[in-house]
Amino acid sequence: MRKNKKIFTKFFDNSLNKKDLKLKRLKKGHLVDSILESNEEMPEEETSRDKPYYKYLYFILLFTFSILLFKLFDLQFFRGDYFLDLSKGNRIRSQIVRAPRGLIFDSKGKAFVKNVANFQIIIEPFDLPKDKKQKDELVNNLASDLNMPIEEINKVVSSSSDAKDFLNPKVIKDNIDQSIALKMELKYKDFPAIAVEPVPAREYLDPDLSHLLGYISRISEDQYEKNKNTYDMNDYTGKAGMELSFEEYLKGKNGKQMIEVDAQGRIVRFLGSEEQSQPKMGNNIVTSLNDDMQKEMVNALKAGLEKGNSKAGSVVAINPKDGSILGMVSLPSFDNNLFSKGINPDQYKALLQDPLKPLFNRVISGTYPPGSVVKPVIAAAGLQERVITTSTTISDPGFLSIKNAYNPSIEYIFKDWKPGGHGSVNVIKAIAESCDIFFYQVGGGYQNFKGLGAVRLEKYFKLFGLGEKSGIDLPNEVDGLVPNEEWKKKVKKESWYTADNYHIAIGQGDLLVTPLQVASWTATVANGGILYKPRIAQKVVDSNGKIIKNFPSEVVRKDFIDSQNIDIVKRGMRSTVTSGTAKSLNSLPFEVAGKTGTAQYGPNNSKEHAWFICFAPYNDPEIALAVLVEGGGEGSIVSAPVAKQILEYYFNHK
Repeated sequence: MRKNKKIFTKFFDNSLNKKDLKLKRLKKGHLVDSILESNEEMPEEETSRDKPYYKYLYFILLFTFSILLFKLFDLQFFRGDYFLDLSKGNRIRSQIVRAPRGLIFDSKGKAFVKNVANFQIIIEPFDLPKDKKQKDELVNNLASDLNMPIEEINKVVSSSSDAKDFLNPKVIKDNIDQSIALKMELKYKDFPAIAVEPVPAREYLDPDLSHLLGYISRISEDQYEKNKNTYDMNDYTGKAGMELSFEEYLKGKNGKQMIEVDAQGRIVRFLGSEEQSQPKMGNNIVTSLNDDMQKEMVNALKAGLEKGNSKAGSVVAINPKDGSILGMVSLPSFDNNLFSKGINPDQYKALLQDPLKPLFNRVISGTYPPGSVVKPVIAAAGLQERVITTSTTISDPGFLSIKNAYNPSIEYIFKDWKPGGHGSVNVIKAIAESCDIFFYQVGGGYQNFKGLGAVRLEKYFKLFGLGEKSGIDLPNEVDGLVPNEEWKKKVKKESWYTADNYHIAIGQGDLLVTPLQVASWTATVANGGILYKPRIAQKVVDSNGKIIKNFPSEVVRKDFIDSQNIDIVKRGMRSTVTSGTAKSLNSLPFEVAGKTGTAQYGPNNSKEHAWFICFAPYNDPEIALAVLVEGGGEGSIVSAPVAKQILEYYFNHK
């Protein structure tokens, strides 16, 4: 080696050419280098040993090797574990830990819903067998164990083969009970493509609250694509009712657990990692509802339906002081647990095709002619516009006769509900006895008496909240309809006549309202003329009871009716109970003001909806009610007893 070192040194030092160097093979087969010196020796001062750039080269090489040595030492001893984990990247996975949703409570702290354990069978596309025969065998076994069509499972498997979904677990079947989940876990523990995942599920405690609470179901593909940063593709979201309206508060934040799996996809161990996080439960909603009151309202309405030989109806109670909903019932209802547990196609089809429309929340989505319960609104408008005063009297012979302006031989008769009429009537008596002739004239005028007319009728209907959404914190509310000349010409291709004013002034014709709108204007009269935005939610609190958000009362409008005019209307509604069409409520130990209504509908107006509105106590109202029994007949006979039962319960249990 010493000799070789000298040779190489001389080689570099003397800058030999290829022609100066020859290789000789010894007999033993070893190669040695033989250096033949040049015939002319180079001068001593021309040697390169003393040239400085070779010294720099040595220094650079030494420095470079030192850095590489240090880096190797660092990788091996200081960060070896880190890179070891990276090298196992194909075996480290993140597992979603589902967060439970927040709960929904009544005003007393009683839960309407609870979270329960549930399980779903998921497929991991990445771990599916590559062999078609093995994959088909796995699908056949799953179909048999889960009692599912093979085609349905194949559909999930096929959709998982897309590149964008290749790493995303897909749900094969959800809402699996614990016993089946355990069996599946044991049977498929050696199949990495199949996993049993626990998920929080909803259990609704009272099906009669289904329209209010709504339900949850698995997120749709469209919703997931729009909210990938917020949801996992197998998450559940609110689809109706409060579950939908308050999704942003009720939904929790999923956690993440890092796991190590073996080559077969089985969990080896749970890993601690900066990337993992604990699930965070959603926030809770506290409502203005009372669960016991709600149940009593259901029972009372069911009794009213039976009495009116009806199968559908609604009732809503509002606090006139702030617009909060005390109770809301729409019948028939449905069991929202069907949706949260995974409704099957036959069940869903049956609900959709049911002629009674049980999925339909009649309180906010149903529209009906209000009949005579609209008369307090007409009275308030007439007083405010000075069309009438308390001293105004109108003679009611039982009908009005209107001649055709173009052909006087044609005469139109508008009858009162009471044959023979009510005699001489002022506004208080007109409300108490529900005099049609009085309100015909206030709405549309007669002979020398000038009524409100179409423009002012529309104005006051809208001031009291008709023809527009109330803004309640529930989805799928509708506007109702306040018809006018423009609407009639556009939709019905007809002109507007005095008869139209007559009809809508007694709650008939094309005027359509929701039961919530009726309850809302009743509360407006009760509180002296303030229209509040109805609301169910009072506040959002976290799992420790800390208030996250309050929902204070909101005034939509006020001061559109003078207080003295509202007082006159209230006196008329009080007289309805003391001496008018709702005397059955006069036996209650507190003072009630109300108004009955019988709204005609159907072919030739042959059917009648039974309405009743009221508030109590008269001098300081705490509750306003609107009751509707569809096709129930007269409101005084069918709907007033419903309100009476609810009022009795409310004041006996508050």
